[in-house]
Amino acid sequence: MQQRAADARPNFLLITLDDAARRDFAYMPHVRRLVGDAGATMTTMIAPTPVCVPSRASVITGEYAHNHGMLTVGGTYGGADRFVARGEQDSTVATWLDDAGYDTFVTGKWMNGYERALPASAAQPGWDCWTPATLGTYRFFDTRFFAPGGRLTGVPGRYSSDQITDRATTWIAERAADPDPWFGWINYVAPHNGGPRGPDDPPGLASTVPAPRDVDSFPRLRMPRDPNLWRRAGLFGDVRTPPRLRRAEEQLFRERVQALQAVDRGVRDQIRALRVTGQLDRTYVVVTSDNGYTTGQQNWLGKIVPYRDILTVPTVVRGPRIPRGSVVTSAAAVPDLPVTFATLAGAPPEADDADGADISGLWEGRVAGVRPIPIEGWPKNSDVRRFEGVVVGRYRYAVRPNGTDQLFDVRTDPFETVNLAAGAGSDSPLVVRLRELTAAYVDCVGTGCPRTYALGLPFAVPPTEQPTERPTPP
Repeated sequence: MQQRAADARPNFLLITLDDAARRDFAYMPHVRRLVGDAGATMTTMIAPTPVCVPSRASVITGEYAHNHGMLTVGGTYGGADRFVARGEQDSTVATWLDDAGYDTFVTGKWMNGYERALPASAAQPGWDCWTPATLGTYRFFDTRFFAPGGRLTGVPGRYSSDQITDRATTWIAERAADPDPWFGWINYVAPHNGGPRGPDDPPGLASTVPAPRDVDSFPRLRMPRDPNLWRRAGLFGDVRTPPRLRRAEEQLFRERVQALQAVDRGVRDQIRALRVTGQLDRTYVVVTSDNGYTTGQQNWLGKIVPYRDILTVPTVVRGPRIPRGSVVTSAAAVPDLPVTFATLAGAPPEADDADGADISGLWEGRVAGVRPIPIEGWPKNSDVRRFEGVVVGRYRYAVRPNGTDQLFDVRTDPFETVNLAAGAGSDSPLVVRLRELTAAYVDCVGTGCPRTYALGLPFAVPPTEQPTERPTPP
């Protein structure tokens, strides 16, 4: 029987970290050398709702949180059970690519609470190989994974990041003999908090867990003494941080960097598997995070507030036609990734089925400029926004429900130390324009969302007409 010719369409390998901070790739030499230096570094990739479930839902649906409905990590307004109840799983990058003839694979963290929301045997639509982590997702030495047929598998005592790498490299190797193109989503849990606690963990703080070989690494590492460290300039954060908490956050920062090392080796091993099997040159590799993170910057510990270090996710990409060593400074957003993959595969979603843009032109250096990115966030168990705003060019703008707002110019103030919307600045023409842009895009849907890039700041307010259909939460 004649062997079927290989499909010429590209493969896609998306590697997602959990809670990696904006500058964490500085501590991941393999990621920088094998992906960033071999392709492009994106300095302004935005997580519009910077917390786990909303961002992960955007990664696969291409929608902003106000459209896919995952507003927070669990409860009434978030989590896998809500995702499934709303039917969001029926139109994702997995279904788009699977329908177009791609093999699809997912492993590692998927979405909070899905082990309760789904029968063990129920793979999500579009995934040909469904092996996400389930029980023990945050227990770094006791992680179990779904396997075909609903079985649970795992290697007791083996570190979580190493198990995820094992599954990814095995799947990549198996694809070499398959003529079909593929999409793989590899989700590391590190550097998210987890267990078990160790003797050196910072007192009073939840911490991550490094691999055993990395526990004693970086013994003298200190956080960069940025101007915004333990100094709040915006609307969110503590007024003061006592010395005891500062020492704990310093230790947390060190343990997070230690936990990144196993992921860094995992990326190295996946690139090696692609190279050895002859698949590297036709594979797009993206390494990113679901959201950013702070360990004391702006006197804030964590995520889900609109500061640069939290909204911006570290991102590097390599692949066909991407210039080596290039830097992409134009802003893009997490919902752009699935739209871009599907478009490069020749299977773009319908215009109003997703909100994101095809950003392959940014990667290839054909497109540059300014594009507004709407941002939004919610508190737990509420559908009233905690903040809404817009990232546009050099400006980061957000407003709270009570009308107080913050504005930073990251070109002149990269550490966001001066709130330009404070005091008399709240009535400046710039702030007024950014409020108007926020109002224009905060509930955008599909083609009503900003997708194109302009050479100047888009301060002409767009038409108020937007698609009238809005998803109705159950």
